[in-house]
Parts: sequence; C-alpha cells; structure tokens
Amino acid sequence: MSPQYYSWERYWPPVERLHFIDCSGRQHQSMFATHVRRLAVDGLTQVEYLCPTYSRLEHVQLIHSPTWSEDSDHEEGDHDDDDYPTAEIPADKQDIDSRVFYSTELHKDRSRILQFLRRHHQTLQRIEIKWDADLLSKVLTLLEDKTLFPKWKTLIAPDVPWIGLEATHAFWRACARLESLHLTGYRTHAPEVGSWPEFSLLQTLTLFGVHGLSVLKLVELLAQCPRLKRLCWLIDEYFDVDDYTNSQLVIEDISVSEMSRRVIRGLAHLVGNGRLQELESLELDLHYDYSPRMRMDEDASIEKDLATVLDRVQPLKTLHVHGLDMDKAWSFPPLRRHFETLTSLELGMPLGVESSRMVQTILSSCAMLTWYQGNSIRALDMMKDGRPWVCLALKSLELRIELELDPETKTPDCTRQEQQSFVLAQLSRLRWLERLNFRGSISASDAWTRHGEVDTADPDLKLALAKKCDRQRRLDLRLCEGLDRLKTLTCLSTISFQGALEWGSDEVDWALEHWPKLQSIGRIAYGLVENSGLVKRLEDGYRRQLDISNDP
Repeated sequence: MSPQYYSWERYWPPVERLHFIDCSGRQHQSMFATHVRRLAVDGLTQVEYLCPTYSRLEHVQLIHSPTWSEDSDHEEGDHDDDDYPTAEIPADKQDIDSRVFYSTELHKDRSRILQFLRRHHQTLQRIEIKWDADLLSKVLTLLEDKTLFPKWKTLIAPDVPWIGLEATHAFWRACARLESLHLTGYRTHAPEVGSWPEFSLLQTLTLFGVHGLSVLKLVELLAQCPRLKRLCWLIDEYFDVDDYTNSQLVIEDISVSEMSRRVIRGLAHLVGNGRLQELESLELDLHYDYSPRMRMDEDASIEKDLATVLDRVQPLKTLHVHGLDMDKAWSFPPLRRHFETLTSLELGMPLGVESSRMVQTILSSCAMLTWYQGNSIRALDMMKDGRPWVCLALKSLELRIELELDPETKTPDCTRQEQQSFVLAQLSRLRWLERLNFRGSISASDAWTRHGEVDTADPDLKLALAKKCDRQRRLDLRLCEGLDRLKTLTCLSTISFQGALEWGSDEVDWALEHWPKLQSIGRIAYGLVENSGLVKRLEDGYRRQLDISNDP
C-alpha cells in the first residue's frame, strides 16, 4: 500500500468485509478495523498482528499461500515485495460468508493461531480449520472448553487427518454443541468410536470422504441427531483402499455400489423407527452399479428402501438423489407426497418414455420449485399430457428436451414445428429463470437405437448419424424457428445449449435487447465460437467479457 492510500480512509463507507494479501504490518490491517466483521487474510506472516482492534469479528478466514516455503521464518522488513509472490486464492475459498477460520501451515508456531482463536472466541460463530496433526489436539482442547466460543455454531473441517481413539472422542465431544457440521475428508484410526454423544442441536450435516467409519456407524450417528433438518451424504467414488492399508486397519472390502445400498438401507431403517422426523433437505450422491450383472433382486431391494425413505420422512423442501435412478413402480409414487413442498429437486432417471412422463408430472405438479435438474423430456409427452408447467418460480432448469420423430416411418406424429412451438410456449412462462441448461446431445449409440439404422463398425458413419439425430431432435433456437418466444426470460444470466448453436447477427442483436443480464453461454459447437466477430459483437454490446465455451 502506498502512503497516499491512507489519506483516502475518510472517504470510505464503513467496511464490513476485508481481504488482505501478503500483509505483515500492523498499520496495514488497522485501517478499517472498527467495522470489519468478515476478514480474509492470505499470506499473513505474523498472525498476532490481528489484534483486538478487530473488535466485531464474526467470520475469519486465514489462507496459507502455497508459494511460500514452510521451512522458512518470515519477519517483517526482511524482504522485498517480489520475494513472496501473491498466490491466487482458489475459487472455493473466495466466499468469506461461508467460511470462517481457515488454518494450515501459516506459521511454525501454532501457539499464535491458538492465541488468535482465544482472543476472538466471544464473537466467532463459524470456524473452518484445515487440520494438521500437531494443531489438532491443541484446537480440540480449546473447542471442548464450553466456557469458550459461546456463539460457535458451525464447523467446516475439510481435511481431518488420520486420528486415533483419544482424538476421535475429543473431536466428537467438541462437535456435540454444534448446529452445523461439514466433514469433507475425515479419517480415523478408531473405527469403533463407542457410543456417540447426542447432537441435540445439530441441524445440518455434510458427510463426504469419511474414511475409517462404516456406513452402519454413521447411521448410528444420525440416530443421535433428533433435530437434523439437512443431510448431505456423498459416497466417495475415488475411495482409496491404500489409505486403510497404510493405517493398518482391517476393513470389510466392499464396493462403492454396496456402500450406496447400505446408505439407503440405513436411512430406511432410521425413518422406519421414527428417526429424522424434522428432516427438510436430503442430498445423496451415490454410485450404484446398474450393469446387467447387478440388475437382479437387489435392485428391487434398493428401490424399495428408497421408497420407504420417501414415504416416511416429512414432506421435503430439497431432494437431490444422484447415482440412483428414480423408479416408476417403487420410488416415484411416494415422491408425490413431496410435490407441494419441494423447492429444489435433482433426480437421476433411466432414459426412456417413462422417465419423460415422470418429468412432465413433476413440472406440472411442483408449484414451489425454484431449482430442477432432470434427465430428459419428450415434446410429445408434454403435448399428450396437456398440463402446463406450474413451476413458474423456477430460477434454474437443467433438462434435455427432445423433439420426437417416429423411428419406423420417419414422419412425426405431429410436425416438428408444432412440437417446438409447444415447448417454447412452456419455457416462455418461466419468467424468473436465471440459468437454463438444455444438457447434452444425443449420443451415437442412443441415436443408433432410436433410429434403427443398420449396424456398422464405421466410427465416422456413427458420428454422422449422431449429429443428424441430434440436429433433428433438439430445439432450434433461431429467430426463424421461434426464438422470439423466449424474450420473456429477461432474468437469464446463463444458458447452455443442446448441441450446436447456429446464431447469426440477427440472433446476437436480439439477445442484446431481450437478455440484458446474460453472462455465460455454453455448449456451442459452431456459430459463435468459430465466429470471433459475433463474439466481439456480443461482448461489446454487453460491455463485459462473456463466458462462451464449447464444453459438454
């Protein structure tokens, strides 16, 4: 900072959020201390300079710059500015609102971090700690002291190292007074933690990459959370068995598919015994194997268990289920209980007519939805059903919409133009949409199956067929095909097209007039990406650089 910078202080409004990069001096940090509540510091060399002048701190994020040497002591005044290059802060660490205290190898002397925590314990509400083995036990000692951190409600622990029995018990005792706990990378040498404490205040729990604890043990944990409102459970697809080998643990060798089954079975057991009665949000990221060798009686079992969960919990506001298909016969009927309350819904479904009809039922029944992510819907199913979509408050829609051609006669049941017009009319009513994603194109194998072409091993012919099929079945979002129907989507900021987008100068001018908030355009094979003049015209019109990509 230059000396002239300080003379501007009186012109600044009260600052509540502050981010320092490579600051080591007291005067650099005291400028706005009176008002700051949320503080992020990247590359702080002397953490004790975060002194009591920050009297209103609630949210603190300390970020370690990975470009620094962890073996060196850095003292104020010993270096030039070029000695310590500024590290770019990862995207997932830029949101100060959602992170509070982030600690790693900031300094060899861990006592400074502990002093900082103790100094601000009266005001800190949310704590994020990236653990190291040496710091863990010391911080746990502080967190276990119930006379400290009276406002502490949330812990975000992104990487808990391999810990033994004593540290495991201390960790869970400290967490017993939390309202929100997020574990993403928890590892323990003590798989049998004994009886869990009661988490009587816990309302939000995230489990991802929890190694060393069985699914059964985690289900027992959930049984001790009587007030749980939001559960986010993600099975780690890239589970590393070597972690357990290195830790000298003997564990049962099960696949992620079997782990997914046990998660659903455990949840069904809990709700069947009257647990999780206050649950409002359920987010599951599973990895169930739907290969032919697995599709036998066990499929019916997991679908019945999912049906039990949906039938016994109170009507949900949020339901996200990935890696496990929603089944028409078992799990979809109890899903209807939640139609009146759902605001966010993400579901996997098998491709086909039944999936399309389920999607149409959802969008024509769930009036409270603001977020929906599904697989695909056919325009003909929308037309045959006839009911309009009632989710008029939708802000995000991710869905593949297909126009249908009769595979036998190659003539549509109704014209392509009629199908497209009907779809655009439905979309035009979603006036609050901010994000619209038409998802992926038709795959070559899918195109082959649907159009009954003669089999061939020629990859070029298969690719040509896929492109032809994709072009015939996707929406054509040009002005000559009815794009003007979507001028009501004035809140749109992100749109991802299904397959190639063939826009010309007329469509660019139209977008500038009717989509004033547009910032991102995705899945463009040609028409914009290959026409730099149109891209420049868009960006000049919006007076900002757009995120335009050809990513799937």
